[in-house]
Amino acid sequence: MSLGLTLNEPQINLSLVKSPGHLIYEFYNYRLDSEHLMLYREDEEIALTPKQVETLLALVEKNGEIVSKDVLMTRLWGDTVVEEANLIQNIHFLRKQLGDAPDGRPMIETLRRRGYRFTAELNNSCNDEVSSKGSVADANKVEPRYQRRPIAAALAILGIAGLVVIASSSFFSSGSTPSGTRTRFAVLPLKPIDAVNRSDIYEIGVADALIHRLSSIKDFVVRPLSATRKYDAVDQDAVAAGREQKVDRVLASNYQIADGKIRITAQLINVATGVIEDTYRVETNTESIFALQDAVADEIAKKLAARFKTAGLSPAIRSGTNNEEAYRLYLQGKNLTMRRNTEAYQKSIEYFEKAIKLDPSFALAYARMAHAYVGSGVGEKSADIEKAMEFVKKALELDPNLAEAYASRGNIYDVYWDHAAAELDFRRAIELDPNNDTAHWRLALKLSEQGRFDEALSEIDAALAIDPGAVVYMFHRGRILYYGRRYEDAIAQYNHAIDLDDRFIQPHGWMVRVYEAKGDYATAFRYFINREERSPRKDRIDIYRKIYETDGWIGVRRNLAESADLGHFDLARLHASRGEKDAAFENLNKAVEKREWLVATLNVEPAFDKLRDDPQFAALLTQVGLKTSR
Repeated sequence: MSLGLTLNEPQINLSLVKSPGHLIYEFYNYRLDSEHLMLYREDEEIALTPKQVETLLALVEKNGEIVSKDVLMTRLWGDTVVEEANLIQNIHFLRKQLGDAPDGRPMIETLRRRGYRFTAELNNSCNDEVSSKGSVADANKVEPRYQRRPIAAALAILGIAGLVVIASSSFFSSGSTPSGTRTRFAVLPLKPIDAVNRSDIYEIGVADALIHRLSSIKDFVVRPLSATRKYDAVDQDAVAAGREQKVDRVLASNYQIADGKIRITAQLINVATGVIEDTYRVETNTESIFALQDAVADEIAKKLAARFKTAGLSPAIRSGTNNEEAYRLYLQGKNLTMRRNTEAYQKSIEYFEKAIKLDPSFALAYARMAHAYVGSGVGEKSADIEKAMEFVKKALELDPNLAEAYASRGNIYDVYWDHAAAELDFRRAIELDPNNDTAHWRLALKLSEQGRFDEALSEIDAALAIDPGAVVYMFHRGRILYYGRRYEDAIAQYNHAIDLDDRFIQPHGWMVRVYEAKGDYATAFRYFINREERSPRKDRIDIYRKIYETDGWIGVRRNLAESADLGHFDLARLHASRGEKDAAFENLNKAVEKREWLVATLNVEPAFDKLRDDPQFAALLTQVGLKTSR
């Protein structure tokens, strides 16, 4: 077949017959191809999904006009039920790829509760048409312009297009994984047919066993239980969970117990299409929990391995105990610690104590116990921290290669401000278990405290790759950017977290810090009110508004500095921002004495930049085990 191309000509002109609805939109050094759904920066294609390009196209077509979220959701997904988080993720990714316009404005602007707006000016004839018609969608069709390109690039495009068609056809007809890729899975907690008698031993225990079993297949990437544990609601939308976790397939299962047997029905769901591709049923006795887990995990893993034409199943993962009641108690405690709040941590300790009493050689229970002590706030007293360390030592005696134990010990060293030892333990935990998102997260915070921001971002991104739906990791990524004085990037990150969970209070509060550091006190006050609306102090909002009207942001800060609700570290920040050095140092000394958790950020917190030349500041750094880095 002749392509009609002269191979000895180094460059060619590509032309395209104008078709209805086909436009090439140009802005700055970008070109957006509306027919082929491709975005180019100069001559280089930017890797975007079709839905991401469609999102951009919908905004560009209404250039300068506000497009509501409802309009975008309807255009992109029609009647398909899709979580709004998918749209927010698309907008976030587009912003990251496009960056800001030369004048510093974001090319895609968010208007709270109204929608989004494309702000960049379109070049040449596209721009001329828009200015006379009001929106790109109403403009006359414009002849697309292509620059001369090497023939190799043209042939490559044709070749790649052919390969994509072949690969897609093969993939969806057989269910196998395309060569060179790994299928991403999320295994959701099991759902009971009868919601009256729910049990962690089945819902979490079987899911955990499945995750470990599937993770042994080399062509599979499986989200850990820490990422999928939150999808335990009986009415959870499996496809929405899969989209939030950015996976290809979801394994959603239910169970029913009767006459000493358990029947588990697992559905393999294609996240992109929402289609149930396969259903697996397993029935076994309930006499032995471990035998049950092994049987279910082994049978389903073998069927999935056969479906995706892969191999390499490892032996079944054991729980670390042969005592089923101890394992049941451990699961209940672990389930509580995943909620990451003080009350849940404290409650979990009771379960771990009972599990250890039943099986004194249960290493995982000791490691989780130490983790719970530190997270509960009980560990603020040195005696309790020492007790947590004893639990870790016992866990490592029983299992020297237990990642969970190293992660827990890293948390303890962190409380002691032994930064080097904490970093080593977090790295050891990651070495033993690369999917330990908590260890990546804690290491990221530890690196940021030392001013190693690029390394910190790499680690927090690793945590997000393991659990893409973790809004708390998105928030802490914003903290790292803030400490690195990358204020605009921090604002974008906090906005992303707020868009995904507007009720999450911390991003609103830290927006106050960013805008205060930028000197934009009006916006700082706006986010301050947003934070207070979500806090127990919301009854004081009218008071703060009146103070702001009369005394401005400084007046609000003065009122907060006189409040007994704030910790000494926060009070020190407020005094430092007002130039009150003596009061700032007085509160910093108290914060160090009480070992407040934010003290470890002393050397990177922008509010203290004006204190750094004072000898008192160097003395505080020495107490906290930090070196001067700024």
